Amino acid sequence: FEELVGLGGLEYMDALSFHYYHGAGEFEKPMDEGPVAVDEWAAWLREKMRAAGKVVPIINSEGGVYNPAPAIRYRPCTPDNVRALPPEYVAMLLARMYISQMAAGIERFFYYDMFISGVPFAKCWDSFVEGDGQPRPCVAAYATASWFFDGATYVRTQRPSPDVWIRYFSTPRGRMAVVYTRTGTKARVVVPGAARAWDIMGREIPLRPGASIPATPEPTYVLLRG
Repeated sequence: FEELVGLGGLEYMDALSFHYYHGAGEFEKPMDEGPVAVDEWAAWLREKMRAAGKVVPIINSEGGVYNPAPAIRYRPCTPDNVRALPPEYVAMLLARMYISQMAAGIERFFYYDMFISGVPFAKCWDSFVEGDGQPRPCVAAYATASWFFDGATYVRTQRPSPDVWIRYFSTPRGRMAVVYTRTGTKARVVVPGAARAWDIMGREIPLRPGASIPATPEPTYVLLRG
């Protein structure tokens, strides 16, 4: 990237594309945790482009959960998976992918892949459906995030503590907040103006006025009054 920019490549570009996958080891963490958080990565790319005199939109043209969950039905994982992740964890990674990239100003993100490839075993990127087409939990997480954030505009991020994110968006449904914590942690978070809340799968969470919301690494979607 730096060589391309240094040679004047930005003059021939309408957008900058990169690929970001969740793989083994550190890359099993959500996109906004590391080892290079996606907001830090996007800021670094823009800084280099700004120094070169032209900033173009950033697109993640291919990315996904590289290390999928074990098959529920009949597709065993292949050795290149390293270590299979629980289906619920894959769903959390997928939801956080979209939320954190929207907050980082990445305008488009293409998930790879939703195709089941027709083979009787799970390749390391087949994280969306089973070999027989049965949806995995990340399908519901994807649908829920799409329902709330299609047409949304990112507003700001609040960090009440180093382990908590509250990301605010303006959406066609109204003002919304997304609350979650660092992997391995939990918290209770007060979101001023919270009217309704839903979990990662779209199930409504009962709220009492002024009460704190239980937060985990899985995003909780909060509709704000007004």
